[in-house]
Amino acid sequence: MSVGVVGNALMQDLTHIVGSGNIVTGPRALDVYAQADGRTADLIRVMPEAADDVAAIVNVAREHGQKVFSVRGNIFPEALEGQNGILIDPVNLNEITLINDRNLMAHIGAGVTFEQLEKELAKQDLTLLMPASAESPYVVRSYLERDCLVGSVNYRQPNLSIFHAVMPSGQKWVSGTQQLVENGANFREDQGPQLSLIFGGSEDIYGIPVFGIVYIYPRKSERQVFAYNFKKLEDALEFSYRVSRNEHCFEIAGGDDTWWTSLTVKSLDLGGWTVLMSIEQHKKLVDNQAGQVAALAKDLSAKALGKDVVSTLGQTLGHPWYLLDRAKVKGRIEAVKYYSFASKVPSLFDAASGALKGMCVGKGFIPVYYGGSFFCELDIHHDQNDAAQAEQARLDAYAKVLAGKALIDRGNGKLAQMVYAQTNPMTVEMVRNFKTMLDPDNMLNPGQLMEGI
Repeated sequence: MSVGVVGNALMQDLTHIVGSGNIVTGPRALDVYAQADGRTADLIRVMPEAADDVAAIVNVAREHGQKVFSVRGNIFPEALEGQNGILIDPVNLNEITLINDRNLMAHIGAGVTFEQLEKELAKQDLTLLMPASAESPYVVRSYLERDCLVGSVNYRQPNLSIFHAVMPSGQKWVSGTQQLVENGANFREDQGPQLSLIFGGSEDIYGIPVFGIVYIYPRKSERQVFAYNFKKLEDALEFSYRVSRNEHCFEIAGGDDTWWTSLTVKSLDLGGWTVLMSIEQHKKLVDNQAGQVAALAKDLSAKALGKDVVSTLGQTLGHPWYLLDRAKVKGRIEAVKYYSFASKVPSLFDAASGALKGMCVGKGFIPVYYGGSFFCELDIHHDQNDAAQAEQARLDAYAKVLAGKALIDRGNGKLAQMVYAQTNPMTVEMVRNFKTMLDPDNMLNPGQLMEGI
């Protein structure tokens, strides 16, 4: 967006809030996104350094009649195409306010990355759970969006306890126990009065996250990593389910060769399905659990993989798995992500694959909360010339798994319309009414959830 279009007054007001060095205009405003080739949007990207700056930007935008959008991930969102206004980038909201090693919580800004926080936690023998298919490097964003976590077996969602968001009015929404007292109560089972759940997966149409308190975990005295290869998907799922149900692992994930090759960026030709897992506890307990896991794998005719392969796979653990990193296979990537029961994983994989014939596809699964459900993912690897075909194939695959009663816990644009079309119409009306109530001028992230909302 050129200065002539937006007017000197708006640029002066934004510069007063964040400084000229934190404002980017023109085509470079979209540099924050990957896979944005050929995309157009006339935006001013602004990088605030504090929550009050975000509120001030929203207020200035209202005064100048500008729409406000927020950077939610590193992949260009289809609904941003052709938009104009102000784009808020949280990269400078990167302060780690407090690491509470007693209550195992970290108080962080919305721009704190997994790598940044993990580095600080390691100094105190602490860690956090890593996402399995993140589209954003920011901890608060990933946890708010309910990204599946590789350590989701023993620790259920959410891992975000409290968050603050700037709403379209410029006011700050404070969730959880911090609504009760200024600095928050130390513990309350229901976390206090909040509307946190309606913010998750809302594509920031109600408010822009600026701060969060996330759960952290102590490192255990012993850690061992194992990998087993199965000829049949059903056996790999049975193994993963039983290991999870019996609490014999900390992290666990399974997938085919294409999926693991994209994660390790090394060519793997293992055949069948490979399950990677870690066990963390005191040494004697780890040894005991490892023995039980090995016996189960043997019963299911699994092959224990050698040290070199385990080392290659194991190096992926303890780090966030970013979806965009897997794009190195062919340069571009589209993902189909959903939840289902273990028994339905094979049939849903087959159904989705029917819409992806002739394409390079990697399939992976992760048991969630003691195997109560399974997160499933199909990665579509393609080059830029096949982008339109891959995007349509992704939607076709989603239609197949939706018909098979898979759970899609979030989505935007055309996918959101597909999901909401199968829900009670009153749900969509509730979303629309809540949006209108909080944002009567439709100023904040218009159309980002789906058209008209």
